Amino acid sequence: MLSILLACSAPTPLVGATLTVDVVGAVKACDLVLAAEGERLAQRTRCDQPVFTALQPGRYELWAEGPGVTSARRSLQLADATAPLVVLPLVGSATVAVEVTGAARVRVTGGDVDVVRDTEHGWMLAEGIPSGAVTITATTPDGAEAVHRGWVSERESLVVRVATRLDPGRPVLGLRFRTTERGHVVSWVHELGPAHGLVRPGDLLVAVEGQSLDGLAWKEAGHALAGEVGEARTVTLSRDGEARSVELAAVGYKELQRRSGVRPSTGQDIP
Repeated sequence: MLSILLACSAPTPLVGATLTVDVVGAVKACDLVLAAEGERLAQRTRCDQPVFTALQPGRYELWAEGPGVTSARRSLQLADATAPLVVLPLVGSATVAVEVTGAARVRVTGGDVDVVRDTEHGWMLAEGIPSGAVTITATTPDGAEAVHRGWVSERESLVVRVATRLDPGRPVLGLRFRTTERGHVVSWVHELGPAHGLVRPGDLLVAVEGQSLDGLAWKEAGHALAGEVGEARTVTLSRDGEARSVELAAVGYKELQRRSGVRPSTGQDIP
């Protein structure tokens, strides 16, 4: 008689740890990422299937990532044959819209998200900015900075207008004059320039800050009149034989162009 002996082995115990993540917040199309300390490769699973199995003992880092979703990073110490439950809050994101006046490099920083873009006279959008404090920095090519700090919440949009310092161009008063035998006679005044309402065509430009313009060439007189951008200067003029003084502060040539959309003047104009 032939006997057959069947040997049944005991079931192999599960090896490693099982990690279950309780994802708090609106579960969107995101991934949970689990990286072991010192390992370059990370394990991933979907936020709606938040379980990692057969994990070797050791230290891990856990976080969530995906479009419009971020989270804090959690450090974990896992032991063999354990099944811990970890709570991981999701943080929704916001959109920051920045309107920039002038060429600039714009940096939007919020949480661990840093968005940098170059823009010129327009808008830039920084999406996926975590809820919380946000800093917007606009840097011009010459190194000038404009900084705005604010706060954004989930699904909100923050609109920021940042005016950066621009090269104003050479100083101008927005008037045209000609050098004649009588002296320096005003022939035209720009309606949006600093001289408008104070100087008229036909006025004789006599002195600047008490210094006579008599004998100066056209270009030298122009430089003396304009001075520096934003610098207020007292100009003495003669109108119908009567001396009077006005205070004028030059603006940048490019600023006057932006005001009117046309060139301030050509020909015999203040340099």
